[in-house]
Amino acid sequence: MASMCFIPCSLLHYKNYHDRSRQFHIHNPIYSSESKSKVVTVKAATAAEPVVRRSANYAPSLWSFDHIQSLSSEYTGEDHKARADTLKDTIKMMIPKVGNPLIILQLVDDLQRLGISYHFEDEIRNLFEMIYISYYKTHEEWNRMDLNLKAHGFRLLRQHGYQVPQEIFHNFKDQIQNLKPHLLEDMTGVLNLYEASYHSFEDESILDDVRDFTTKYLKENQDKIDESYSYLPQFSLGRRNLTKVNAMITTIDDVYDVYGTLDELEQFTDVISKWDINAIEELPDYVKICFLGLYNTWADLCKSYLAEARWYNSGYTPTLEEYLENASVSISSPLVLMHIKFSTSISSTEEILQWFEESKYIVRHAALIFRLADDLGTSSDEMERGDISKSIQCYMHESGATEDEARRYIENLIMKTWKKLNKERANAKSQLLREFIEYAMDIVRMA
Repeated sequence: MASMCFIPCSLLHYKNYHDRSRQFHIHNPIYSSESKSKVVTVKAATAAEPVVRRSANYAPSLWSFDHIQSLSSEYTGEDHKARADTLKDTIKMMIPKVGNPLIILQLVDDLQRLGISYHFEDEIRNLFEMIYISYYKTHEEWNRMDLNLKAHGFRLLRQHGYQVPQEIFHNFKDQIQNLKPHLLEDMTGVLNLYEASYHSFEDESILDDVRDFTTKYLKENQDKIDESYSYLPQFSLGRRNLTKVNAMITTIDDVYDVYGTLDELEQFTDVISKWDINAIEELPDYVKICFLGLYNTWADLCKSYLAEARWYNSGYTPTLEEYLENASVSISSPLVLMHIKFSTSISSTEEILQWFEESKYIVRHAALIFRLADDLGTSSDEMERGDISKSIQCYMHESGATEDEARRYIENLIMKTWKKLNKERANAKSQLLREFIEYAMDIVRMA
């Protein structure tokens, strides 16, 4: 357990922050004292009564410890730093000189997918302003665009807060019918149109039609598409501390899911919930608040894991609402997002309090999508090894639906939540919030 104390637990009962810490707690009725779950107590093991632990039958890692330790990078030191700075300056000079709007959009897209666009924020902001005014502000300009430029620009501009209306795609079916699936350029346009549909808001029926049509089109032409190219989305967090956080989350999750007895898990959760060490007076106020937020989020994560362990041991199948209330915490994205935010751009007490208030729905929507997408991909395997019911099984149990019907319901729920998340991004007023939404979107795309 000592590995978890990278969070200064003394902050829990710091006299000026104890009451304030309550505002950071994620309320979850599933693991309250009034939970509907039936708790089955497992007696402590004795020498004559060994504990029988489950096994998830995980395959061994293909990477040995010695091999991982041997990995290194030659791109370190002052020489390589100077080279990187030179390359950044070169790109900054190149960006304003790009004239073709499609090449501009592709360049920005590449910089974002590589995870280095933050080096060129001012240049990219100026480019988008020029692109929006020149090509996306009037109907006359839309009608002269090809499908690829429309779709690529719509996606990136909406992603950066520009209010481009869905009507830009009013004739998208006519444009798609003239495309040739075996041509790289044509299929790039369809893929960009498919991605653009995921930036829709609620009640945008044109974009719903775009998503349904392009999904069907891409599936029907999969063989021809494979002949032209392979498409690989990219995602990068690029921070060592998040790797450590994710490794810790995975380890603790496995302990709750498989290894620990219910009695052990109850004790472990109780210890984490009662962390209490003397105050660290020398820390700035906003740092204390950050740590209190982190502490409560780690505690909430363990409590959500415990709720799932109780469900498993009692044989209880929760309702879909109960499951999602708990699972939006147990998926761990609220904790990961908090670590990302605190490790990047928090600098004052006012800023952190503002962030907590403004980001709660973003965190909720992102966590829900992450959980549901994860369930669609892994629930069958997890059920096979004896895990709790996931969203699909909960909906089937509650409604009497078949598995196919339940999967369609969950897919539809994901799309509804995407639209809510898109609306939060479009309405973000502060730079602080816009940056955080991009972190949340990246995690959702990864899912």
